Amino acid sequence: MVLGLRPESFIKGSAPNQELEMAIQVDLLEPTGPDVLVHGSWHQTPLTLRVPAKCPLTERETCTFHLPLEDLHIFSARDGMRLS
Repeated sequence: MVLGLRPESFIKGSAPNQELEMAIQVDLLEPTGPDVLVHGSWHQTPLTLRVPAKCPLTERETCTFHLPLEDLHIFSARDGMRLS
């Protein structure tokens, strides 16, 4: 199975309920106007997140983010078909 995560689904801070919480190593911040692309990694897996420009972040820090479970998408590793 492959887990699909949309860059805009990440929310900075601890998970309030039954949400996926991830400690992400922030490597590079790329301002794009109203948003910032956050290039980083989670357990050595590269990720790109999109957060509001006002979100306080610093490069080379580890930050906690969370995602609502309904924003997680599961795909078949064999054929790429969506399972959820």
